[in-house]
Amino acid sequence: MDDLPITELLSSRGFEGEGARRALETLYREGLTRLGKTRIAAAKVEAVDRVLGRAFVRHCRKPACRPPPGEAREAVSVSAACCETCGGSDNRRAVERMLAATERAGWTRLLWRAGRRARGELERLCAGRLDLRFVTEDTTPAEGLWRRC
Repeated sequence: MDDLPITELLSSRGFEGEGARRALETLYREGLTRLGKTRIAAAKVEAVDRVLGRAFVRHCRKPACRPPPGEAREAVSVSAACCETCGGSDNRRAVERMLAATERAGWTRLLWRAGRRARGELERLCAGRLDLRFVTEDTTPAEGLWRRC
């Protein structure tokens, strides 16, 4: 059976130092591993991700990524690449904030004015979460309309 070092698994999820210790304690408590073990079965990785996702909100050091007051999950500081909000990308962080705002407002669709490059990234970041429509120079060639948007 395939297995991997627990410390490497936690590190790949952004848990280092004190955060890794807290994550490991959670895995002990949930019965996914026990004290003294250094490796974990690959078949348990999905369960580990589920348990850690329910227990912790992973955020980087950027103030905009810190969890809001009242967040039920325990906050743990991780590298930017493992941040749940930005994943190391300022664009992703901005889109996550926009998606949260549209959800609070009850919006399910959004009309966006964007160029070709921005369109692809927005579609990828919003996939399955918001119905996007775009006004671009390609889809709306009337110069006057494009300038007024």
